[in-house]
Amino acid sequence: MAPLTRAHRILSVAVVVVAAVLAGTGVWLTFNYRPDAAQAWADLGIPWAGIAWARLAHQVASALVLPLVVALVVVGVVASRRWRAATALLHTSVALA
Repeated sequence: MAPLTRAHRILSVAVVVVAAVLAGTGVWLTFNYRPDAAQAWADLGIPWAGIAWARLAHQVASALVLPLVVALVVVGVVASRRWRAATALLHTSVALA
């Protein structure tokens, strides 16, 4: 297996995992997050208690998704010359961000 193909596969798995984390924590936060000032400070106490873990996971995943997609697009274009699919993925990711 060529090194670029392996890098493309690893980056693809990383993007899928980060997208799954974003989707899962986003759905969980939709039903459990309350934008109340008093509750917001209580939720930020212990990181693994309440909803702070989901907020942190969602924040970290959202910071990682765009650089991973850009790297995937660059490696995908260099490795397989599929620039149309790569630019479509990049545009979709930027639009969702």
